[in-house]
Amino acid sequence: MKAGFALILVLSWLAACCGNRFQEAWVMNCEHTFPDGTHFDLGPLTRTAGRPDYVGRDKSGNNYYINVCNNVQEIPHECRVLQKDIRAPVYQARHLDAICHGWM
Repeated sequence: MKAGFALILVLSWLAACCGNRFQEAWVMNCEHTFPDGTHFDLGPLTRTAGRPDYVGRDKSGNNYYINVCNNVQEIPHECRVLQKDIRAPVYQARHLDAICHGWM
């Protein structure tokens, strides 16, 4: 389970950080074939309406809301309160410190 969550976190981070061209392709198409023939299709991991986002919590009390190949379905409460309600595939939020980061 931890390895699966780590993979989702890394892939979501890649989708969020690697430039508009890559991000647009990522959102539109969750498949990729590498030159050596290795093929990935992450489409089945995408959360859609009626399926809650992936949520994880670290030891520091941060909550991570994640979707794969798309924005989260529901913007975290902490982010809405702080008026940081942008659409993003990954959020980091902590209620006690009123912290919210959204990665596009």
